[in-house]
Amino acid sequence: MEAHASPEPHATSWRVPPSPEKVAALLTGLTVVLAALSVGDVAGRTALLALGIAVTVLAGVAVIRAGHQHRAGTDRAAPTSLPWGLLLVLTAATAVWLGGGTTSPLVLLFALVAVVAARATPTATAGLLTGGVLGSFGAIAILDGASWSATLTGLLLLAAVAVVTRLGALRPLGARQRLAALTAAPQPVEHTDVLTGALNHQGLHQRLAAVVAATGPSEPLAVLAVGVDGLKRVNRTHGHRAGDDLLRSVVATLREVCRADDLVSRPGGDVFVVVLAGVPFAVAHGAAERVHDRWSATGAAVTLSIGVGWTQGPLAPAELLERAEEALFAAKAAGRGCTRLVDAGVTGAGPAPLSSARWQLRDDVVDAGRVGLEISLVDRREHADP
Repeated sequence: MEAHASPEPHATSWRVPPSPEKVAALLTGLTVVLAALSVGDVAGRTALLALGIAVTVLAGVAVIRAGHQHRAGTDRAAPTSLPWGLLLVLTAATAVWLGGGTTSPLVLLFALVAVVAARATPTATAGLLTGGVLGSFGAIAILDGASWSATLTGLLLLAAVAVVTRLGALRPLGARQRLAALTAAPQPVEHTDVLTGALNHQGLHQRLAAVVAATGPSEPLAVLAVGVDGLKRVNRTHGHRAGDDLLRSVVATLREVCRADDLVSRPGGDVFVVVLAGVPFAVAHGAAERVHDRWSATGAAVTLSIGVGWTQGPLAPAELLERAEEALFAAKAAGRGCTRLVDAGVTGAGPAPLSSARWQLRDDVVDAGRVGLEISLVDRREHADP
């Protein structure tokens, strides 16, 4: 028997961040425009203003379009670092040359572009763009008649900015790559739920431990415990085949909402567990609400109850799963078809039971896509009276 191959999930607005290159290009264009407006009637002022307007319009359209795609949920993560990075390098070099050479304040644009270039995910792209920044600055400095000491100092400073930025980006990049490798690895048959093709109980615990090791103890981690409301009624009324189809539909919905490196599992019965690595508390809440929205769109006769456990601290995987399960029980007790959340805190102290006085109800988690408030269960240790 071959392991079930997970379909590629759709990109969603809550999980795909805006392209930093596009935002940097927009800020660069606005900076060039302001610089052109602030200088007097000097040679190159018109060309400098035209360059700034052109880059601002181009980047502004791209940012607005990306925003619409995020809201519509139709965007796709694409490797855009190279073309936008090259645009930034050319814009910075042209603006500095038109703005008076290395003595222009616009020379600081090279530092901005060096930071963006160094954070490019592929090493080859980062090296190419960083080389473009250093080469452009060096060429302008030589053509501008700058001294060798000033030229060398500028090159060393830009190289230092790029190296420090790259080293700072290596750890999260490595974590993301390790997560991608974990989830892309073939799923053994013994770790696969035969009915749905998701991870089973054993597979969930093994992969979750690997995810925690890959992301590090201080990285945010969320677990969604998703329960099917009324599965027994469906089995009694329409037969177990209809119930099996319903369970497979839940997995399909979860995979449609989740990222490629999220873990989707069915540890048993009518409960499913999704592991979201590296997401803030509000994003975990938004993911649960998106599951509700997508499930409602299927027209299923039953609802889903979701409990969310979240932490950004040293918490054992089993304890985080327990938090999510307790939140799921709270969602079912609240009437089902809703979300309840638990924040396990950021300290090393063990989580308290939901019945403890150290937990409280909070009604300020607002979902903009729905009417009314979601009630969340949060740890109030940081806000307790002395």
